[in-house]
Amino acid sequence: MRIRLLSLLLCGILMLSVTTGNRVARTSAAPSTSPAAVVLSYFSIFSNILRGADPSTMAAVYAPNSSLIVSTPTGKTSVFHKLPAIEGWYKAFAASHVGFTLKEVSQRIPVPGMVVHYEIALNAANVVKGRCAHIFAVANGMIVSDDFIVYAGS
Repeated sequence: MRIRLLSLLLCGILMLSVTTGNRVARTSAAPSTSPAAVVLSYFSIFSNILRGADPSTMAAVYAPNSSLIVSTPTGKTSVFHKLPAIEGWYKAFAASHVGFTLKEVSQRIPVPGMVVHYEIALNAANVVKGRCAHIFAVANGMIVSDDFIVYAGS
Protein backbone atom coordinates (compact mmCIF):
# COMPACT_ATOMS: atom_id res chain seq x y z
CA MET A 1 0.00 0.00 0.00
CA ARG A 2 2.79 2.43 0.93
CA ILE A 3 4.71 1.57 -2.24
CA ARG A 4 1.62 2.27 -4.36
CA LEU A 5 1.03 5.59 -2.59
CA LEU A 6 4.69 6.53 -2.95
CA SER A 7 4.59 5.62 -6.65
CA LEU A 8 1.52 7.79 -7.21
CA LEU A 9 3.13 10.67 -5.34
CA LEU A 10 6.33 10.41 -7.41
CA CYS A 11 4.32 10.27 -10.67
CA GLY A 12 2.41 13.39 -9.61
CA ILE A 13 5.63 15.27 -8.80
CA LEU A 14 7.17 14.18 -12.11
CA MET A 15 4.11 15.29 -14.10
CA LEU A 16 4.05 18.64 -12.30
CA SER A 17 7.73 19.26 -13.01
CA VAL A 18 7.37 18.32 -16.71
CA THR A 19 4.30 20.54 -17.13
CA THR A 20 5.94 23.46 -15.32
CA GLY A 21 9.16 23.00 -17.32
CA ASN A 22 7.25 23.14 -20.62
CA ARG A 23 5.37 26.25 -19.57
CA VAL A 24 8.58 28.04 -18.62
CA ALA A 25 10.28 27.06 -21.88
CA ARG A 26 7.37 28.34 -24.00
CA THR A 27 7.10 31.71 -22.31
CA SER A 28 10.83 32.34 -22.27
CA ALA A 29 11.39 31.53 -25.95
CA ALA A 30 11.82 34.50 -28.28
CA PRO A 31 8.96 34.94 -30.73
CA SER A 32 9.83 33.84 -34.27
CA THR A 33 10.10 36.35 -37.08
CA SER A 34 6.84 36.85 -38.97
CA PRO A 35 6.71 35.67 -42.59
CA ALA A 36 6.05 39.26 -43.74
CA ALA A 37 9.19 40.45 -41.91
CA VAL A 38 11.26 37.66 -43.50
CA VAL A 39 10.04 38.70 -46.96
CA LEU A 40 10.81 42.35 -46.22
CA SER A 41 14.37 41.31 -45.27
CA TYR A 42 14.58 39.19 -48.42
CA PHE A 43 13.80 42.16 -50.68
CA SER A 44 16.29 44.34 -48.85
CA ILE A 45 18.99 41.71 -49.38
CA PHE A 46 17.94 41.12 -53.02
CA SER A 47 18.14 44.88 -53.71
CA ASN A 48 21.61 44.98 -52.17
CA ILE A 49 22.72 42.07 -54.35
CA LEU A 50 21.47 43.96 -57.42
CA ARG A 51 23.74 46.82 -56.27
CA GLY A 52 26.75 44.53 -55.96
CA ALA A 53 26.48 42.87 -52.52
CA ASP A 54 27.62 39.29 -52.04
CA PRO A 55 24.83 36.76 -52.82
CA SER A 56 25.88 34.72 -49.78
CA THR A 57 23.90 37.27 -47.74
CA MET A 58 20.79 35.34 -48.81
CA ALA A 59 21.76 32.84 -46.09
CA ALA A 60 20.17 35.29 -43.64
CA VAL A 61 16.70 34.52 -45.02
CA TYR A 62 16.89 31.19 -46.89
CA ALA A 63 16.93 27.94 -44.92
CA PRO A 64 19.91 25.67 -45.77
CA ASN A 65 17.70 23.09 -47.56
CA SER A 66 15.42 25.60 -49.25
CA SER A 67 14.36 25.62 -52.88
CA LEU A 68 14.10 28.41 -55.43
CA ILE A 69 11.92 27.73 -58.46
CA VAL A 70 12.23 30.32 -61.24
CA SER A 71 9.76 30.45 -64.13
CA THR A 72 10.04 32.83 -67.07
CA PRO A 73 7.56 34.03 -69.73
CA THR A 74 9.37 31.84 -72.27
CA GLY A 75 8.19 28.77 -70.38
CA LYS A 76 11.54 27.88 -68.85
CA THR A 77 11.41 26.70 -65.25
CA SER A 78 14.58 26.08 -63.26
CA VAL A 79 14.89 24.61 -59.78
CA PHE A 80 17.73 25.49 -57.42
CA HIS A 81 17.98 23.43 -54.26
CA LYS A 82 20.11 24.34 -51.23
CA LEU A 83 21.93 27.58 -50.52
CA PRO A 84 24.98 27.28 -52.80
CA ALA A 85 22.79 26.77 -55.88
CA ILE A 86 20.40 29.55 -54.83
CA GLU A 87 23.26 31.97 -54.20
CA GLY A 88 24.69 31.07 -57.61
CA TRP A 89 21.39 31.96 -59.29
CA TYR A 90 21.29 35.35 -57.55
CA LYS A 91 24.87 36.05 -58.60
CA ALA A 92 24.06 35.27 -62.25
CA PHE A 93 20.81 37.24 -62.10
CA ALA A 94 22.52 40.33 -60.67
CA ALA A 95 25.27 40.14 -63.31
CA SER A 96 22.69 40.16 -66.11
CA HIS A 97 20.45 42.84 -64.53
CA VAL A 98 22.93 45.57 -63.58
CA GLY A 99 21.20 48.72 -62.35
CA PHE A 100 17.82 47.05 -61.82
CA THR A 101 15.65 47.81 -58.80
CA LEU A 102 12.52 46.11 -57.51
CA LYS A 103 9.37 47.91 -56.44
CA GLU A 104 6.57 46.25 -54.51
CA VAL A 105 3.15 46.30 -56.13
CA SER A 106 1.27 44.29 -53.52
CA GLN A 107 1.65 41.60 -50.93
CA ARG A 108 -0.76 39.26 -49.19
CA ILE A 109 -0.67 36.36 -46.79
CA PRO A 110 -3.37 33.88 -47.87
CA VAL A 111 -2.49 31.29 -45.21
CA PRO A 112 -0.08 31.32 -42.27
CA GLY A 113 3.50 30.81 -43.43
CA MET A 114 2.82 31.79 -47.05
CA VAL A 115 3.48 35.21 -48.56
CA VAL A 116 2.47 36.15 -52.10
CA HIS A 117 4.37 39.19 -53.32
CA TYR A 118 4.04 41.07 -56.62
CA GLU A 119 6.71 43.49 -57.83
CA ILE A 120 7.97 45.29 -60.90
CA ALA A 121 11.58 45.37 -62.03
CA LEU A 122 12.88 48.74 -63.15
CA ASN A 123 16.05 49.35 -65.12
CA ALA A 124 18.51 52.14 -64.35
CA ALA A 125 16.35 54.60 -66.35
CA ASN A 126 13.28 53.67 -64.21
CA VAL A 127 11.61 51.91 -67.13
CA VAL A 128 9.55 48.85 -66.20
CA LYS A 129 11.38 45.85 -67.62
CA GLY A 130 9.60 43.04 -65.83
CA ARG A 131 6.60 42.07 -63.77
CA CYS A 132 7.22 39.36 -61.21
CA ALA A 133 5.60 37.45 -58.40
CA HIS A 134 6.97 35.38 -55.56
CA ILE A 135 5.19 32.73 -53.57
CA PHE A 136 7.20 32.28 -50.39
CA ALA A 137 6.80 29.45 -47.89
CA VAL A 138 8.28 30.58 -44.58
CA ALA A 139 8.90 28.34 -41.56
CA ASN A 140 10.78 29.12 -38.35
CA GLY A 141 11.71 32.57 -39.62
CA MET A 142 13.36 31.29 -42.83
CA ILE A 143 12.29 30.90 -46.46
CA VAL A 144 11.96 27.19 -47.22
CA SER A 145 10.55 27.61 -50.72
CA ASP A 146 10.39 30.52 -53.15
CA ASP A 147 8.49 30.26 -56.42
CA PHE A 148 9.75 33.25 -58.43
CA ILE A 149 7.54 33.86 -61.46
CA VAL A 150 8.48 36.43 -64.10
CA TYR A 151 5.24 36.87 -66.00
CA ALA A 152 6.20 39.81 -68.22
CA GLY A 153 9.56 41.05 -69.41
CA SER A 154 12.95 39.42 -69.08
